[in-house]
Amino acid sequence: MISNEGPGLVPRGDTLLRFLHENTRLRHSKFATHLGDTCWFPLIFPRQREKFHFLPAEPPELCLVYKQNAMRESRHSATAQRVAERRAAHQLFDQPRVFEDPLALSIIGAEATASLVSEPAKAQTHVSRALRAFIAVRSCYAEDNLAEAVRRGVTQYVVLGAGLDTFAYRNPFAELRVFEVNHPATQSWKRSRLEVAGIPIP
Repeated sequence: MISNEGPGLVPRGDTLLRFLHENTRLRHSKFATHLGDTCWFPLIFPRQREKFHFLPAEPPELCLVYKQNAMRESRHSATAQRVAERRAAHQLFDQPRVFEDPLALSIIGAEATASLVSEPAKAQTHVSRALRAFIAVRSCYAEDNLAEAVRRGVTQYVVLGAGLDTFAYRNPFAELRVFEVNHPATQSWKRSRLEVAGIPIP
């Protein structure tokens, strides 16, 4: 269940769904049941249908899964960088924010941050707004549910495919141990990013 309040954040619940609706043009009633399921995504790439797997849904265009490229042994995840940049863009361009991440800009690197700041128009396209909304709400939903789990006594949290996720480095729960699982090349790259950004590893 999405919590109703959060320190420094706008109210949850209907606000998350409204934020998605405004930025993706997706109806609340069709998305509410599937909020937080990463397979559900609005159709925002009408010219790239061949890149998607379509799954049964009503209407069918509301459910699709992007065909992920296989990871290369020696390369970090480019997807991790893109997702992190959209979390950072949410901090810069969306008001009110539904997800607060004070480390989002630091973790993406100085070059990516400068690019976001210097080209704000790119952040206002329909594709950019829709992707950013999906990623911000997904992160918010996951961390709200984590907070509820901690209140119930959960003491360990595993982030699979963590990419450049920053929760482990801003974890507000003293009793919660966080484990990140990444492709080796991605985790090595992330460690270097943390070092450059001056973000301590717990």
